[in-house]
Amino acid sequence: MKNNPEPPKGEGRLRLKEPVGWFAAGDGFRSALGLLSDGAFKLFAYLSLQANRRTGCLAATHKGLAAAPGKSKRIIGSYVAELEAKEICKVRPGKNQFTATVYEISDRYWPLFRVNLCLDIGEHLMIGEQFRDDVRCAARLLFSFHGVSLSSPCNPA
Repeated sequence: MKNNPEPPKGEGRLRLKEPVGWFAAGDGFRSALGLLSDGAFKLFAYLSLQANRRTGCLAATHKGLAAAPGKSKRIIGSYVAELEAKEICKVRPGKNQFTATVYEISDRYWPLFRVNLCLDIGEHLMIGEQFRDDVRCAARLLFSFHGVSLSSPCNPA
């Protein structure tokens, strides 16, 4: 059994062996290779692989980023600072060390057209909180139709 099978005969079109877990690396990626230190380039490659394809964004903590390559949070912080200083990524820090930071790969280094804009992590949290509140409100209304009273009423906006 071969580890690297040949492509099917008679097909002129190339096919991916792994349809997920990759991204298109273009001139921006190549130029980042010469611009960044080894560690910062590895972080950039990781962010590129993990980023949302439609936005070029990833929300992660330094702890989460440090776990992937087995580095310290401190060294990840210095790599992040290098990516930001060299305008490879826009970095929107979380409110504290436990909140995710949003990393947006700059257009020059992101090979795909963006379909959606990156939301700030605070906007994600507000959307999540609004959804949670809407579900709670719907549950209160449902229970009220059945004669069950829940402690706090809905606050319609």
